[in-house]
Amino acid sequence: MVKALTDKPSFWAKKQEANGIYKWLPLKQHLIDVTDVCVMLWHHWLSSGQRESVISSLDTSTEEVAVKLVRFLGATHDLAKATPVFQAKPGFNNSPDLDKELIERLRREGFDDLGAKINPSSNRSHHALAGQALLTHYGVKDDIASIIGGHHGKPIDDKKSMRDDFSGYKSNYYQVDDTDKPIYQKWHLAQKELFNWALKHSGLDSVEELPKINQTGQVLLEGLLIMADWIASNERYFPLFELDQYEATNQQQRLISGWKQWQPTINWTPDSIDDIKETFKDRFNFEPRDVQERLAETIEQTWEPGIIILEAPMGVGKTEAALFAAEQLANKTGRSGIFFGLPTQATSDGIFDRIKEWSEKIGQVSGESKSIQLVHGKSALNDNSSQLLAILTLMEVIKKALS
Repeated sequence: MVKALTDKPSFWAKKQEANGIYKWLPLKQHLIDVTDVCVMLWHHWLSSGQRESVISSLDTSTEEVAVKLVRFLGATHDLAKATPVFQAKPGFNNSPDLDKELIERLRREGFDDLGAKINPSSNRSHHALAGQALLTHYGVKDDIASIIGGHHGKPIDDKKSMRDDFSGYKSNYYQVDDTDKPIYQKWHLAQKELFNWALKHSGLDSVEELPKINQTGQVLLEGLLIMADWIASNERYFPLFELDQYEATNQQQRLISGWKQWQPTINWTPDSIDDIKETFKDRFNFEPRDVQERLAETIEQTWEPGIIILEAPMGVGKTEAALFAAEQLANKTGRSGIFFGLPTQATSDGIFDRIKEWSEKIGQVSGESKSIQLVHGKSALNDNSSQLLAILTLMEVIKKALS
């Protein structure tokens, strides 16, 4: 009979050697960290409009269900790191002795012969793909399983290749191909126990309680999961452990410390505009021209705005009209930011200062500074963008010195 896992299985999520000191992050601890950050991002980083979009994308449209799904994604995103192909991986910048130590731990826990021979297919079954395959195997539908498959930025388009990987490379998932072998059952049991823990940790009793989610919600939660994984994987925010430590001594304190070090900018929450002419003049130092005023009035009279297209000749103020419209739309739809896209680096540089001035004006209204970035490939050569980055870096240094 195959024994269940111990309370502290030695699956690793991250490992590192620094100045001769071995450190690691247990897989379960990393799943807890990402789950907690997912929930923090849900409550304190997503805009109200984004949260509402996710909630309305569910077949059971309540925030309680949405938060349970958010937790489930965090708790299962790296489920496939509990596979022999991942656990036998050597680290990138550590001594082979650290790899051997972690493998030996698993051997002592019953995962016999792990890493004893080279697996010729070890370059397959990336843990994102394998995670989607395992969730599908456990009955999770494609709408949710595909979020796990894409959490490293590349969704799995070909479901057949995923199924072929799961059926054709069993040794990557279970160390051997023979389902009757005890080691196969050992891996299967370990993964299923971790999956069942994830359900319970998310407030769910079974897979059947997971909601259905449409594509809009999938995209938003994919982004949230990627962001949470990026934050929780930063070792300054969520430090690795000494090898004899298996869990955080105080998870709430660990979360708060990591969150404060990341310290997101406060979301922009624009107020409604009561006087179009006065507010426009305050933003841009001139009264709105006819096309600008008509656009603003049209938006003001729209209850459920969607995509708005303004066509007008050069020189009539489309940029200011667009920025003012963004402010109106953000208020009406509960959004907290804008993306201003232009066709070339030169045109982006030309508009950047005007958008920066507008951002500073709306910051004066709310009393809060706004985050703004120029994101083309040569933004470092833009003096104003570089100065802004230098100021933000200095503020980060001061914040750390005072903390």
